[in-house]
Amino acid sequence: MSLVGGGARSPFWAQLLADALDTEILTHQGGEACAALGAARLGWLADGGDLGAVCVKPSPRALHAPDPARLQALQARLRHFRALYQARPPSLAETPI
Repeated sequence: MSLVGGGARSPFWAQLLADALDTEILTHQGGEACAALGAARLGWLADGGDLGAVCVKPSPRALHAPDPARLQALQARLRHFRALYQARPPSLAETPI
């Protein structure tokens, strides 16, 4: 899975996602601008741009592999969060998040 946008600048965020989702996360050179670049490329393609020139794969920056030990820790925290959420007072239950 590729990570793009501002969060792609953070190796910590990429690793946290890899661990939480239990999947490899790939970041790319210039990944923080991929959304804007993708929109520009679609415009270029709509204006008659060559498909081969428009659809160029970005260079990889880093591959973050999931850590099974961290996945277990994150799952334990999620279970704890869900238990706390279910135990909230009724007055908070009506408050939208």
